[in-house]
Amino acid sequence: MTPREMIIQKFLKTQGFDKAVRQKMGSDASFRSYERLSMGGKTYILMDAPPPKEDVRPFIKVCDYLYKMGLSSPEIMAEDVKNGLLLLEDFGDARYNVYLKEHPEQEELLYTKAVEVLAKLHKHPPLDVPPYDEALLIEHAERFLEWYVPHVLQREVPREGFVAAWKEVLKKRDAGKPVVALFDFHADNLMWLPDEKVGLLDFQDALLAPPTYDLVSLLQDCRRPVSLAFEKKMLAHYKSLSGLDLDASYAIMGAQRHTRILGTFVRLAVRDQKPHYLEWVPQEWRYLKQNLAHPVLRPLKKWFDDNGF
Repeated sequence: MTPREMIIQKFLKTQGFDKAVRQKMGSDASFRSYERLSMGGKTYILMDAPPPKEDVRPFIKVCDYLYKMGLSSPEIMAEDVKNGLLLLEDFGDARYNVYLKEHPEQEELLYTKAVEVLAKLHKHPPLDVPPYDEALLIEHAERFLEWYVPHVLQREVPREGFVAAWKEVLKKRDAGKPVVALFDFHADNLMWLPDEKVGLLDFQDALLAPPTYDLVSLLQDCRRPVSLAFEKKMLAHYKSLSGLDLDASYAIMGAQRHTRILGTFVRLAVRDQKPHYLEWVPQEWRYLKQNLAHPVLRPLKKWFDDNGF
């Protein structure tokens, strides 16, 4: 038995779950992993977020914030912050990705509900989370230079022009006041609950960002692409709820997100030995080029064109 397993078993025993049947549910792009616990005819989720690589405190903070505004974040049944363990409400298996494979006719309903969750979230005073400011936006975009360019293209490109182009376009990224962006608001992290509510997962990386960031996460999701017409329809619905002019901000945040993700996916494949992330690289490029076509991104498009992308 590993030292980590001993810590987990002690936590479960303390909470009265030492007799629960444990079923591994896999991990995500982080160092977190999950198990489903079954006991007494009910199920629960164990989040294993081993310190120092992970910290459950941001999850707890955002979870409480979402719950208090009436959104469906999982109830935290028990916690061991020091050891990175949480016992959570089980939202079941109806992730958007899975559910919509079986019920494609409900795509508009589910996405409409998700957009309405964002509209509700964005009307609330923001939580005290780090700002997604220019420095961090550029740092994240530079993963493309650090990982994608050397490992996929096996060459180097000039950093100075890349950063200068980003600084120019990011000046126009705002669309209303900054809001809490859950950061990974996409079909793998959204649950369709029995009461037709949207269950929220994986929000511990929340940042203060333009409202368009989570819209891009939802509507330009490489794991579950939607048609351009449908994307525009959902954006129009958000606009009707918020009254915001989104187009330029949406294109800028979309370009930043996909540039970052191209670097992140290669990092996951090379550093973390998770090569399946490379399957989504072509779709990420399609989205990036779609966003670069917006006039507001002309300086960045020129950099990509000049460097042969």
